[in-house]
Amino acid sequence: MMVGSWLIDPDPIQEKLITHLKQWFENYPQEKVYLQMNRQQFTSGEQIWIKGWCTFRQKPSFLSRIVYVDVVDEKGKVVDKSMYRLDSLGSFYGHIDIARKWKSGNYTLRGYTAWMLNQPDYIFHQPFFVYGEDEVSKVKTFPAKKLQVKFFPEGGQWIAGVESKMAFVVVDEMGMPVNTTLYIKDAAGREVANAAVQHQGMGVFTLTPQQENYQAEIRLAGGASFTYPLPTVQPEGIQLTVINSSPSRMFVSVQRGSKGSEKFPRLLVMAHMSGQLVYSTYLDFDEGLTTAPILKKNLPAGIMQITVMDTLGTPLAERLAFIENYDIAKPQLLLEKKQAEKRSENNWQLSLPGIDPASISVLVNDAAIDEKIGVENSIASALLLTSDIKGYVQEPGFYFQNKQPETLQKLDLLMMVHGWRKFTWKQILNNEAPVLRYPIESNLQLKGKVTKSDRTEVIKDGKVSFIIKGEDSTTYLIDAILTDKGEFIVDSVPIRNKSTISYMATNNRKENLVADVNFYPSLLDTLEKAVIPTQPNLDTMVLANRKSQLAKLLYSQLQVIDTFSSQARYLGNVTVTAKKMTRVDSLQKVYVSSFFENSDQTLEVVNDRGYINIWQFLQREVPGLNVNPFEPGGVQSVTFNRFSGMVLGSMNEDGSMTGGADDGIMFFLNEIPVPTSIIDALNPDEVALVKIYKGALAFSFGANAGAISLYTKKGRSYSSNKKQFVNFQKQGYAVVREFYQVDYQRTPDYNKNVTDKRATLYWNPRFRLDSTGNGRIRFFNTDLCKEWKIVVQGIDRKGRMIYSEERVK
Repeated sequence: MMVGSWLIDPDPIQEKLITHLKQWFENYPQEKVYLQMNRQQFTSGEQIWIKGWCTFRQKPSFLSRIVYVDVVDEKGKVVDKSMYRLDSLGSFYGHIDIARKWKSGNYTLRGYTAWMLNQPDYIFHQPFFVYGEDEVSKVKTFPAKKLQVKFFPEGGQWIAGVESKMAFVVVDEMGMPVNTTLYIKDAAGREVANAAVQHQGMGVFTLTPQQENYQAEIRLAGGASFTYPLPTVQPEGIQLTVINSSPSRMFVSVQRGSKGSEKFPRLLVMAHMSGQLVYSTYLDFDEGLTTAPILKKNLPAGIMQITVMDTLGTPLAERLAFIENYDIAKPQLLLEKKQAEKRSENNWQLSLPGIDPASISVLVNDAAIDEKIGVENSIASALLLTSDIKGYVQEPGFYFQNKQPETLQKLDLLMMVHGWRKFTWKQILNNEAPVLRYPIESNLQLKGKVTKSDRTEVIKDGKVSFIIKGEDSTTYLIDAILTDKGEFIVDSVPIRNKSTISYMATNNRKENLVADVNFYPSLLDTLEKAVIPTQPNLDTMVLANRKSQLAKLLYSQLQVIDTFSSQARYLGNVTVTAKKMTRVDSLQKVYVSSFFENSDQTLEVVNDRGYINIWQFLQREVPGLNVNPFEPGGVQSVTFNRFSGMVLGSMNEDGSMTGGADDGIMFFLNEIPVPTSIIDALNPDEVALVKIYKGALAFSFGANAGAISLYTKKGRSYSSNKKQFVNFQKQGYAVVREFYQVDYQRTPDYNKNVTDKRATLYWNPRFRLDSTGNGRIRFFNTDLCKEWKIVVQGIDRKGRMIYSEERVK
């Protein structure tokens, strides 16, 4: 059997691993999400502008159609959550409002699909910092200086008598990298090696250990020093070495300690990328086969996990390596009109010919505020690097600036100090399936089960009727038929932002029987806490010295927050006329939406007035309203004097209309259209407010003969012993707000008396290229900006990444 580039004899363990790994790869597909933010430091009250992409096997995902975005504070509490629907290119865009109540601190932006929660290590995490209203009066405390050092022997073990590489990472108490030098000493205190940090706190040294214990010393100015123990040297085992300095191939080499060498005569090497096997062979010490070349030419870009096992499939050593076969399309920027004067117009052009249909974002920031160029997380570093390894990576975009040997060497060093996320080989060998608790979501759904009231017995012959009303008063009527298990599902629920859902279950055999509807919890509704990985502290303390442009911007914004937070308000030459709010006004503010606000009459229902039913109240309080006795079927005949002889029209329980919107009056309960029987079941003590609409005001509801809207008291239900609609609020897809592009040409007086200090000058998450591959960028400068930072990111339908980032002077 030929696997990789070696001819090998069939082996039962190898065959089992290959077969099970292939099944894992096909049965448990892995999606990835990347979220772009416009900055990493914000103040309370600002907006975070985001663009997201979801991929599957390095192409826009066709699996999930819903992505979740949430913000988690330092204590793991979810402070904001939203849900977005992916477009045909696996992307979406939106915003997050930073609430005034958010306290200063580190936050984490997370992005994921429901399917990704089955393997939560793959959830996208991006740290950011918020300076809240408490920042101005907050006393800054600086933690004591403390260095942390972690060591990573190549392959996982340090074997006595075998020359090997030892990687290390040095960070401070805030998780930020430290530049220093390590001095390696043996048990007698003799210095046997030293190594300086090479990049982002990482370094490496080579040593042949002869003793069991070694220490590393860090020397500080002033004579102080700290010592840190190195991993214990093992008397026997396998040492794995990877040489990945050639663009065409890498070499995998194994050595064994002299003690116990007879235990490892033959070793199996397995290499995979995201669960897809790319290489497998045996190495044999007796035959002198201790090194294997892996050709890189036809491999996908990304992280390769190389594992060395014994003949029983037990992993002995592991190492990550990066395959740099990525192709990033870089658009060209043409500065047709570049002006740094205050509030001047800029017209630029992006050119990217020959690209397939793509989802692209363009961001222009003030470079003095957003200073770093080409080192922050990007679509390339997120999808190819950080999504597949454990731990936080400092400035991951650095590794994709170029493919120069020095950059690739630092990337290989990064591979030595991080672990891989996905499965263990023990799971693969035993063919252990992961626990799948979350489905692949293609649409927003309402799901649940219907039982007889106060019983566990399900209703098999019936339906659940829904009235779904959005914040814009768009209303949908839906019937969900029950299955033989009493379950129902409403697929493709048209909910945006927050909607009011009214529902009522019907037993077809006993139509008047009250039934219980039990909804299955949705991910968005139940999300309150989240586990976040260790992240660095992004509070750079710039507010303390206020030296940088970012510090000046943040501090000026905090002063504005502090001014508006205080009780004293300065209104200048403005006369404010106060209007005393009546009790009815107060009730209307609590219960009534803007769409229902204007009416001919608004009535408070006062308790203990002895009303027999709600009809008696209406007849007494509403001039010209006639309430007649019950007619057969339980529907009351009610008329206005103006519409004598006309029956109030409303929705019946079967969804039909009595009278109809064209020739009768409509009833609303909590702003939901309901049948007359629901109104008849109301106890007057359960009603807080009633609004009456006649003539033109009723026409907006499509009710030519009038409308009546009743509101039940907060926290009260009504007539639980009678069949009726029940309401609840549900969050749907996030409503997208467009970024406001300032145009001083059209509105020259905009912000006339205010200094324009915008940090983000241009944001277009749906940047379009014309048929020739060109697109235009137009924006107006601020009062302060002298240089710009432009970031272009995207991915086309074939999976080709688009990325460029540069400073424009």
